[in-house]
Amino acid sequence: MSYKNKESQKYEEYWKFTAAKTDFENLLFIEGLSTIINRIDNNDAYFYKDSKKPSSYNKLQESLVEINGWNSKDPYANARKEINTWVKLGFIEPELQNYHPSAKNFIESQSKFERDTLRAKIFLDNNKFGASVSKQDDCKTNRVKFLIDTLQKNGKLSKNELLGIMFTDPDDYDGSLNAEQLKDKVNEINKIGALERKYNQLSHLKSALKCLDQYIVFINDEMHFRDDDNEIQQISRSKDKKPRSQIQQSVYRDELIIESNRIMGESEDNSRCKCMLTGLSMSKSKIVASHIWHYRMCDAESEYDSNNGLLLGENADYYFDSGKISFSDEGVVLIGDDVPVEWENYFNGYKLNKVFLNAKRKDYLSKHRKIHNFLDTRTC
Repeated sequence: MSYKNKESQKYEEYWKFTAAKTDFENLLFIEGLSTIINRIDNNDAYFYKDSKKPSSYNKLQESLVEINGWNSKDPYANARKEINTWVKLGFIEPELQNYHPSAKNFIESQSKFERDTLRAKIFLDNNKFGASVSKQDDCKTNRVKFLIDTLQKNGKLSKNELLGIMFTDPDDYDGSLNAEQLKDKVNEINKIGALERKYNQLSHLKSALKCLDQYIVFINDEMHFRDDDNEIQQISRSKDKKPRSQIQQSVYRDELIIESNRIMGESEDNSRCKCMLTGLSMSKSKIVASHIWHYRMCDAESEYDSNNGLLLGENADYYFDSGKISFSDEGVVLIGDDVPVEWENYFNGYKLNKVFLNAKRKDYLSKHRKIHNFLDTRTC
């Protein structure tokens, strides 16, 4: 490598993500995550001032070496890389004092669909490409959401464009790159020959993006959203809000499907799921992840909170979303003034299972009733 190239790399800033492995079907990989979480629960994972000998962190490495049967020259380096991978993907917090609230649910998932959905949620929520066990990520903007919003704005991303995004500081932009900004970044990386020199780093990023396999796909080195209309909710726009994130909306829907499956039982195949109100199995294309506190009105924290949602057949969703029906805290259907008699009769006898009515969802339903004036209501 020439001195000139060394000098150019010295000052380069890019998403330096590397991973030990991202094979989420590897049971040893999942067992490693479980071991890390158990040690965190027991306050025996990592401490700056840990005086134990061997230290908690050393003992954790020993456990991962034993689980994986590593016998290389430096097996503990493999253990450190694996721990850092879970940190960068967002499952574990730096300093190993905490973990994502959904990490245990991911480990205990009852199906591949559930595991893949929770994996995507954790990765979207909490990715920390610049972090490690001993270091926080200093980027204030969520890198993966920045990448996905850029994909949504531009429709597809070539490998040059993906690498251009890797050479971007998201904190310098307003949530994503438009076509002109993306073109400028590609020109920048072409001038410094980044594609030839950073091919491995690009491969590592694509490996991390396996976390979103349900929602994106690479075709001929181009990144696209998956275009299955039966699987992706319709994306709507509002004058007062940016468009919904296609992937976050899909993860939000899939979380509701998982909740429905757990409480009402799975449908006969993966193309169908059950309405939370009627319990009827129907095609995913006929069922809607319906916001309780409308997306166009709610705060940012509630936009993709699955507690702010109900999985409803498209007819029930129409009446609920338009505010013609609502639900009491007991799950009873509340009927507004503009519901035809035949639909009032249809809703008669149905109510939401109380298991769905946790405290947060009741709070959202209270907002729905107030917004749509269900203060003096008739019930079915």
